[in-house]
Amino acid sequence: MALLLEEDGKKEYPVRVVLKNRGIFGVAGLYEVWRDTRGEPLRTCTLVMTEANPLIGEFESRMPAILSPEDMTRWLDEGISDLDALDPILRPHAAEEMQAYPVTPPIDNNRYDSDECIREMDLELAWVKR
Repeated sequence: MALLLEEDGKKEYPVRVVLKNRGIFGVAGLYEVWRDTRGEPLRTCTLVMTEANPLIGEFESRMPAILSPEDMTRWLDEGISDLDALDPILRPHAAEEMQAYPVTPPIDNNRYDSDECIREMDLELAWVKR
């Protein structure tokens, strides 16, 4: 996951956030298709946000709800009718299981397609805690 950190409201710096074990994770989201005024389908999606954990809280007040593989199955279960039952999986992910590091600026350009944009930069950035 990539974040853009703002320093003093002036310049943004890209940061990559990963699990320390480099495992994959899901993010809770909502997807809907509806029809616009012309009857054309409009596909929309949004990430479900939660309170930031201490790592992300260094530079953001909230973060996407990260899902473990088990939580992904539960999140996608259409049989759940009690939405309160989903509260336990929509909590901040444990900060001690995550790492944030600065990456090269092209990560925020969707036309830039190279693994170079996720390599850790050798920079001393005070707001990035390891």
